[in-house]
This record gives sequence, C-alpha cells and structure tokens, in this order.
Amino acid sequence: MKLPPLLLGSTLLFWGWQTGLWLVAVPLAIAVEAQPFVDKRWDLSADQFRQIFRSCLLIGSLLLILILITQRSPNFIYTFLKGLPPVFWPLVAAQAYSNRDRICFRDLLPVQSKRQAGQHQPSWLDRSFHLTLPYFFVCLLSASAANSQGYLFYLCMGGLIAWMLWSGRPSRSSPAFWLCLILLASGMGWIGHQGLHQLHAAVEQRAINWLNPFNNQSADPLRSNTRIGDIGLLKLSDEIVFRVAPGDRQTFPILLREATYNKYQSSTWIASKPQFMAVHPANGGTNWQLGKGPQNSSWLKISTTLNRGSELLSLPQGSFQLNQLPVEKMEQNQYGVVKVEGKPGAIAYQVQFDQQRSWDSPPTPADLQVPEAEKPAVDQVLQQLELEGKSPEEVLNRLSGFFQTNFQYSLKLADRSEQSTPIADFLLKNRVGHCEYFATATTLMLREAGIPARYATGFSAHEFSELEGQYIVRGRNAHAWAIAYLNGSWQFFDTTPSAWIALEDEAASPWQRFSDLWSFVAFKFSTELHFGNSNQFNPVAWLTLPLLVILLWQFRRILRLRRTAHKAIPIKSIAQTSKVGSDSEFYLIEQALTEIGLDRRTDESLQLWLRRLRAELTNAQWNDLCYIIKLHYRYRFDPNGVCPSDRLQLKTLSQLWLHEYYKSQSSH
Repeated sequence: MKLPPLLLGSTLLFWGWQTGLWLVAVPLAIAVEAQPFVDKRWDLSADQFRQIFRSCLLIGSLLLILILITQRSPNFIYTFLKGLPPVFWPLVAAQAYSNRDRICFRDLLPVQSKRQAGQHQPSWLDRSFHLTLPYFFVCLLSASAANSQGYLFYLCMGGLIAWMLWSGRPSRSSPAFWLCLILLASGMGWIGHQGLHQLHAAVEQRAINWLNPFNNQSADPLRSNTRIGDIGLLKLSDEIVFRVAPGDRQTFPILLREATYNKYQSSTWIASKPQFMAVHPANGGTNWQLGKGPQNSSWLKISTTLNRGSELLSLPQGSFQLNQLPVEKMEQNQYGVVKVEGKPGAIAYQVQFDQQRSWDSPPTPADLQVPEAEKPAVDQVLQQLELEGKSPEEVLNRLSGFFQTNFQYSLKLADRSEQSTPIADFLLKNRVGHCEYFATATTLMLREAGIPARYATGFSAHEFSELEGQYIVRGRNAHAWAIAYLNGSWQFFDTTPSAWIALEDEAASPWQRFSDLWSFVAFKFSTELHFGNSNQFNPVAWLTLPLLVILLWQFRRILRLRRTAHKAIPIKSIAQTSKVGSDSEFYLIEQALTEIGLDRRTDESLQLWLRRLRAELTNAQWNDLCYIIKLHYRYRFDPNGVCPSDRLQLKTLSQLWLHEYYKSQSSH
C-alpha cells in the first residue's frame, strides 16, 4: 500500500511537533513531498538498496550506543525511538526518488539466499511493498515516545491513522458506515489509552527499579540501614557518581549532605516525622531559593544524573540557592533534605552556599535521646574524657582528638561480642570501624554531653581530577558524619580519621584510570550533545558523529590520515608521592623518644604507639602529642595539604613540645 500525497509529510511534521525537532522534521517532510515535482529518477539496484539499508542500521546502532553511554536509565529506549525517523529517512527517500515503486524483503537482507533456476520456491521474502507505509508507523511510534498526554495529541494521532485507512478502504464500503467504525474505534482506543497509561507508569517504575544499577546508591529520606554490626569486608564502588566544579578550591575538601536522621535504634537511623514542604522556582524557571544568604558567598557546580526521576540532592552545608536546575518539582524537609522530581537524565546545576549558616529546624528532644543499651559505654567514655563542665567547643575538640588518636579506620568488619552492642564494642574494645561507626558514636556522645546532634549521610568531595579540571565523587566516597547544634546553628562534625581517604584509594582497582577516561568521555557526550541545560533529545547533534564516521568509512581510500606520535605522559611515582609531609617536625619528636628507648616498632601504628606512651608521659605531654599527631596526619595524608596556618602550628607546637620534654628530662 502506498500512502496518499501529503500524509507522510504531515506525519513527519507531527513527529517534529511532539518532539520539538522542527528544524529536522520540516526539511525531511519537504524532501519527501517534493518527489512528484522532480522528473529525474535514480536507477538503484537491489545491492544499492541493501547498502543504504545497512548504512541506516549502522547509524541506528551508533545512535543506540551513544544513548547508552550518556543515559543511565531504562528510559533510554524512549530517547532512541524519538530518533528513528532521521535514521531511516535515507532509505525512504531512495525509494521515493528511484524508478522502483516497490521493493521486496529480500532486497534488504544482509545476506541474499542462493537461487537456482527452476528450483526457487516463492516465500514471504519475495513479497514486495512500499517503504512509506512502515515508515509512517515508525514516525507515529517516535512521536508517541515524547509521552504527550493531551487531547490534541490523541486527536492528531487518530486523524493521521484515519487518513491512512481512508485511502485504502474498499470502494464498495459505505463512507458513513466506515466513519462510524472509525469513531467507535477511536472512542474505545481513548478509554483503553487512559487505562494503559496508568499501567505503563507502574510497569516503567518497576523496570527502572529493577534495571537501574544506581538505585541502590540513592538515599532514603526516612531510614538509613547502616552496616554497623555486620561481619566481613565492605566492597565499595570506584564508579564516578557525580562531579563537582569548584568556584573556589579553598573550600575543598567538602562534605555534601544527602540525608539527615535523628533517631537511632538497632543499627538503623530514622528520620522522625519528616515534613516535606514544596519549594517553588523563581518566576517559574530553573532557579530555586532554599533560604537567604550573603551576596558574596561560595558556589560550586554539580553534574549528576537523575536515575529514577525522583531523588535526593547532595548539597554542601548552608546551601541557600540552586541555579539552572531543570527539575519539575522540589521539596525540602525540616532536616535540610532536598528532594527533586524530573525527567531521568543528565543534569548540571550551580549551588550557592554559606557554611557558617544552616536552615535546618531547631533541635527537638529527639536530638538529645540516647538508647538505653548504648548509655553505659557512652557514659564510660565521657567520664574518661572529663567533659563535665566544659564548653561545647571544648567538648568537640576533645572528642575529635579522642577519635583521631585512639581509633583506626577499616573496611574490614570484625566479629563482635554477643553481650554488648556494636557501638559499645567499638568504643571500649576493638576501636576499629568505618565512618558509620564514627558518625553514630559521635552523635550519641554529643547528645549524652548535652549537645543536640543528628546523623548525616552523603559524600566527601576530595579527589581532584587533573584530566577533568574538577572534583570527582565515586561510590566509595559515600560518607557519614555527625551534625552538632552550636551557637544557634547546626554544624557538620566529622570525627572519622582522615586516613580513610588514603586507605580506600589504596584499595582502588588497577583499571580505574581506564574506567575514569571512559566515564569522562561519556560525561562530555551527555553535556555537549544537548541543547543548553535541557534534557531534550537532539538527533541533529547525536547523528553528527555517526554520519561523520560513515562518511570517513565510505571515503577511506580518498582521505589520508596522518599518524601522530604520542608523547609519553610522565607519571609521578609512588615513591615521589610518599615524600609529601616527610619534613614534618613530628619526626623530631619520634626521634627524641627513640633515643630513650621509646621507639615505635615497625609493626606498630601511631595509635598503638600512643597507647604505650601513655604510661611514660605526663597527661599534658600526652594530650599535646595527640593533637600534634592529628596535625601531622593531615599534613602527611590529606591530598590537598594543609593551610599555611596549620603548617605553622604543627611546626611551633612540635618545637614547644620538644623544649618542654628536654626540660623535664634535664630536671630528672
């Protein structure tokens, strides 16, 4: 069946209207409908049709690969369907401007079956047809992929199908009877459309939850099930989950909060009665105001992906404005958690923040509650630290020093006692754990000390990529920390030893460089092949690369590509990296103690060494040494180094400690 004039062009315009791709649809429609006004025709053979069909399949395959690279959502199928009309248009145009009115299926097969004269049996492969009919349905399918739900869409779709059926109706049928059948079928189709739309939404959500590997990394605003008390080795992902471009690198490393909880029970943190309130964009655009901040504030740009359409944002402390965020809905609860809803796909937005402020709700009695099972261990540690009567700032300083000098970070989850809780074992016995142990213990100890506190989860942005010129955040950078209420404002308080970053980097896959390069290429595609910051699919941009590849492939004998020599990129050796911080004045202290027989054994960590020194030093010497080691750790292992003031403090305190130490030795 051959379509009547103007029908295929109208269908292409309908596709362009639904997808917003007028610049592509208009020239394609004009080229197809201009065929009756062109006298000349191509004399194309079956082999030439087969080559054109292969080229269309190659373009479609490359298009699908690019979509899979740049979209981490099962909704990629809709993006692919919207790009089908330009992919197969060359095949339809070839037939329209050729001297062959019909072709058979066999002419399009990649491999043609052998025929022997007098022995070939006709089959469905020899049936001839006109390409405009299947192309008509391809255009309708692509227009439907835009997921428009208005009455006008359904009327236009029904009108185009009725136009096609009218042109092929039997001449003996009654026009009135045929029109009644069309109206009846359209009405039943509309009723079925409403039910199928609801079914489609439910099935789509289930498919996203099943197919999308990133859903497990999305936080729950109501509950956080920790790995506290588990046994074994935590396996973390090297996958880059989002990127952060800093406005000022002085603010980095930085913690990006995703969720906050205030009730702890049985190794699970819960948000009590979260109340999400709608946040409205400024002037109905893409700028969202969370609070009022200073004009000269810090800012950063986050590039990530909405995998499920509804997710929590990872934001720094004191975020008060989000710019160029293309989402449909935003909500914020009293704990500072921000939830958005929008079309799945890549997004990039700018965040303005002031780390000295907070828009979380004031403390409640729940922010001071400590489970009865945890109180004995918490009280015992607080008594050892002698925190009674101390100011909140002094409490935080002592807790930080306590965890930095007496605990070790590890992803290996050790066995625990059946007579006590995992947190009690962590505080009183093994003193080894991951960030969830440190964050939970810190939150409970702050509460018992009279300081309101909450438990936060999110990510640590500390790895700067020279390749990309921005910070990259991996799955293994997921982190947990405490939030303390001081001086009328909530403040992030992280007591996890800073060595956790170096320990996790050591466990990275040797193939990480290659996966990072591949991820960066995918990131560039997803940002460059869209119009501005919108997620609207752009077949013109997407098809540019496949067409160039095919063009080079077809004319490979004409083009002569020079081979360029690649210069080796010098890579810093591990030995060079390990020299960072080797000039720390702490080593002078270690040397002085070694001279009197208090040397550190080769298999002994600094924390274990400090425990052994407790009996040999005075309380003042030991406490000062703990703080010096904390500064030394930062200077030695922090990938971004320390600020000049901290470096000077390390040097000064070390010299003072040595002076007092030698003075006390001479007095004896």
